[in-house]
Amino acid sequence: MRERAGQVLEMHDWLFTNKDRIARDALVTQATALGMNAEAFTACLDSNTYGARIDEDMSEARSFGITGTPGFLINGIAIRGAMPLEEFTRVIDGELTLKGLPVPAPAGAAAATTGG
Repeated sequence: MRERAGQVLEMHDWLFTNKDRIARDALVTQATALGMNAEAFTACLDSNTYGARIDEDMSEARSFGITGTPGFLINGIAIRGAMPLEEFTRVIDGELTLKGLPVPAPAGAAAATTGG
């Protein structure tokens, strides 16, 4: 199982590195080079096993204005693109406040006040 996870991560990295020049044959060649079962990979690719799921995910992302990666949703609030941690903190803290939940102290604040 761990070996398969490694293959999937390597394929993921390869896909992003080569996103502008991906062709079916290149996908099969790379999967085989990574030690994946070429016959099973080809069958999955040709049957479009996950096509409907991918289309649904892409449609949902577009409904929030997300058209590329990275894209994140936090309680229906879209964060588009590579944003700094402070943007995520702002959105999450705002959502916690709206729900009447406590907002945690910023990381490092406890160490600063306790001297540790």
